Amino acid sequence: MKGFRSLFFLNIVLGSSFIWSSSAFADIQQKWIVKLETSQDEQSVLHQLKGMGLQINEVLDREKGLYSVSSHSTEKLESKVFTQELNQKYRSSDFSTRGQESFPIKYLEEDIVYHSYFGSRKPSDPVKDDPKDNPGEGLGRSKLDSRFPNDTYFSEQWALFNEAQKDTTGYTGINEADIWAPYAWNQSYDSSPTLVAILDTGVDMEHPDLAANMARDSAGEVIRYNAISSDNNVQDKNGHGTHCAGIVGARGNNQIGIAGVAWRSRMIPVQFMDESGSGALSAAIRGIRFAVDSGARVINASWGSYSYSESLAEMLEWAQSKGVLVVVAAGNSGTDNDTRPSYPADYPFDNIISVGATDNRDRLASFSNYGATKVDIAAPGVGILSTVPNEKYAGKSGTSMAAPYVAGAIALVWSKNPSWSYQKIRQYLFDTSDSLPALKDKIAGGRRLNLYRLLKN
Repeated sequence: MKGFRSLFFLNIVLGSSFIWSSSAFADIQQKWIVKLETSQDEQSVLHQLKGMGLQINEVLDREKGLYSVSSHSTEKLESKVFTQELNQKYRSSDFSTRGQESFPIKYLEEDIVYHSYFGSRKPSDPVKDDPKDNPGEGLGRSKLDSRFPNDTYFSEQWALFNEAQKDTTGYTGINEADIWAPYAWNQSYDSSPTLVAILDTGVDMEHPDLAANMARDSAGEVIRYNAISSDNNVQDKNGHGTHCAGIVGARGNNQIGIAGVAWRSRMIPVQFMDESGSGALSAAIRGIRFAVDSGARVINASWGSYSYSESLAEMLEWAQSKGVLVVVAAGNSGTDNDTRPSYPADYPFDNIISVGATDNRDRLASFSNYGATKVDIAAPGVGILSTVPNEKYAGKSGTSMAAPYVAGAIALVWSKNPSWSYQKIRQYLFDTSDSLPALKDKIAGGRRLNLYRLLKN
C-alpha cells in the first residue's frame, strides 16, 4: 500500500504534547479529524488507531466521537484514499483476525483551515453623484420617533443612519440606504438577555467601547475561550474579531467612539483564528461546543472556506438541535454560492443565516458572494467603522462586517421576544427586511436588513 510504507508508529498520549521520532522516510505531517464508532470502548479504539500508525492529538468531542489525529508520510495523502488504506490495514491487523471489533473510523477528513472575510472595494466600482433609485427614500421616516446616540463617531456610521455621507473608503452614499437604526432604537437597544458568541480571532475585552458589554459569570469574569490553546487568553492580535464585536454590540450612547447595533449586549469572545486571520477546523469545532455550552443563542461566524467538512456540518446540526442561530458571512470572492458553495454559509440547516454585503448606495458590494437561493439576506459591509484593538477604531469592508449587523439585530429581537423559536426569529428577520431591486436574483428575496421593521411590532 503506497501510503502506508512510509507511515511510522508512535505512542498515543491524550491531552498532551507529542514529539515525533525522526525518520528519513516520514517528512509530511498531516492533521485529520476522525469520527469514531462511539459504541466501541474508547481505549480499545485508540489502541487500534495506534496500530494503524495514527497519533491522537486530542479529543474534540467525545460525545460525538470526534478526534484530532496526525499522520506522517512521504507524500500528501488524500482523505478517501487514506481511509481506504486504514481500512485495509485494519482488516489485516490482529484486531480484525480476532473478530473483536468492526472498523472504528466512520469518516476521516483533513483538518482544513478557515479564513476571516475582510474584503475590499474594487477600483472599478462606479460612483454616481445623483442619489436616485433608493426604494427607502420618500417614505417619510423623518416623521418617525427616533433615538440618536451621543457617540463621538456616530455620524460616520452610515450603515446605521445614512445621510449621503462618505463611507470610510471615501465613497458618497445616498439617503436612507441603511438599516434604519435610530428608529429601531426607539423600540429597543438592549440585547443583554441574549448571549452572542463572537467566534473569531479573539476580542479586545478591555476596549472602552466593548468592556461593559462582555458576558460575565457569577464571579464577574468574562466568559471566554481560546480554542487554539485551550485557555482563556482571547486577546485579539489580528483585529477582525474586535471589529465584528463592535458592530454587534459596541456600547451605545456613552459619549465615546461608536454605537453597536445593540447598545447593551452580552458577548462571548471565542477565539479559533490566529493573528493571521486563519483557524483550523478542529479549533472551530471546539469553539462551537464552548459557545453553545456557555448559553449563546447566536453565534457570529465571519469566516469560511470552499472546502466541505463533515465534522463541521455535524457540529452545526448539533447547534441547530439546541436552538442556536449561526450567522455566517457569505464570502468575499464575488462568486455565486448557488453554483460554487462556500462553507459554512452553504450548509443546508435552517439555523444558518448566510449574509451578503451592501454598500452605502444599497448595491451589492463588488466583493460579496451572492446566491438567489443560498444567500439569505444582505447587510452593510463596505467602509464600516468599528472597534479595533488598543482603544482604536478603523474602517473595514467584507461580508465579515455584514454578518454582525444581522447577529446584533437577531439578539435585539430575540431579547424582546425571548419565547420565540429560532425558526420564528429567522422567518421574522426575512419578513421584515427591505426588498431591493439591486439585489434581485442576487440575494434571496432581494432582502436587506431593516432593523426598524424588525423591532417596531
